Amino acid sequence: MDEKELVELSESLKILDQKVSQLRDSLKIIDENTIQKYSDISNIVSVISNKTTQFEERLSKVESKINMIEAELREMARSEDVKVIQKYLQLIDPTRFLSKEDVIKIIEDYLEKNKWR
Repeated sequence: MDEKELVELSESLKILDQKVSQLRDSLKIIDENTIQKYSDISNIVSVISNKTTQFEERLSKVESKINMIEAELREMARSEDVKVIQKYLQLIDPTRFLSKEDVIKIIEDYLEKNKWR
């Protein structure tokens, strides 16, 4: 091998060494970017997880309140029941038995008897 070939080979090695160095630098930058992106994504996932937990808690409270409303509605009289009671009251008509004055007199007598006045 002559000197010219050695010089060319040496230059080729330098160029290859520079390319390897550039590749290492590029790989280092890619690694840093990947780590940063992973950290960013991890933070976003954490925020989403917290929001999901809060949403589930709120949804649970809403569901509980809906169940309470349902239970109360089950205890309420239906309009048909109220209509039946109205018909019975109209049929019996309690005002036929006592007048307003009679009721007032009964209450006054009771209060007077029990010394409430």
